[in-house]
Amino acid sequence: MKNIAILIPTCNEEIHIHRCISQLKKYSSIYILDTDSEDKTIEIAKSFGISLINHNCKFKSFSQKLNYGLNYLYKNYNWVFILHSDEIITPSIHFLIEKISNKKLETFSGIIIKRKLSFLGNILNYGATTSNQLRFFKSNKAFYRESPIDESILVEGKVLKTKSNIIDLPLNNFSVWLDKHSVYSINQSRKSTSSLLMNNQDIGLSQKLYENSPLIIRCFILFLFKYVFCLGFLDGKSGLAYCISHNLIYRIMVDIRIITGDMHYQNNIKHKILE
Repeated sequence: MKNIAILIPTCNEEIHIHRCISQLKKYSSIYILDTDSEDKTIEIAKSFGISLINHNCKFKSFSQKLNYGLNYLYKNYNWVFILHSDEIITPSIHFLIEKISNKKLETFSGIIIKRKLSFLGNILNYGATTSNQLRFFKSNKAFYRESPIDESILVEGKVLKTKSNIIDLPLNNFSVWLDKHSVYSINQSRKSTSSLLMNNQDIGLSQKLYENSPLIIRCFILFLFKYVFCLGFLDGKSGLAYCISHNLIYRIMVDIRIITGDMHYQNNIKHKILE
């Protein structure tokens, strides 16, 4: 078996895909798993000679889509690295891939890296905007839990937590952000009203406290927590814009959907698997 493949899930990502693939020129095993793109995503990927994972599936969730890609690549590769098209890899990721290629991390079944956020082109360092995410999957040892309310990962074996990082750096403008988060708010409102959420052992105490707090009011509490106590203000205007957008606008959209019961996709399956 070959050692490592890079999996890029896409859906109408022509604005990002050229930049994404260009940073991976030193790697040969790159695969695109596309869902119903209507722009030039596939055309651009083919111009780089990138392999496409062909399928006729109508995925019911993003987790199902990712598992399809993992299963496809596990047949020929020991490791799979999942990279989203709007993300930038840092030298620390190249170093990590080199260690994997040299089979220095074979005792692990999954590898966690750090994901830094940006907002409208500005990288954020405060406001609790950096998260730990499992992105390196050992063959047949790690999968996404196929659930309508989360994208948690099941791992059989040891997991390595590293300081290697990627940067989420979308090129879209604020109008696109609003459109996407209006859709994301549908998923989040469904999560919040699902009995499965509170019984999920993977969610932390802080999330449980938030979910049990009064609607709307909790959004303002979250804003103050992220902007003041988590030092979001140190990111300047970008930090303020991010905290208002994510912790007020988006979260209020979620709570309004819960209050009004407007949690429908309008029969558009793409809504469930927006990248």
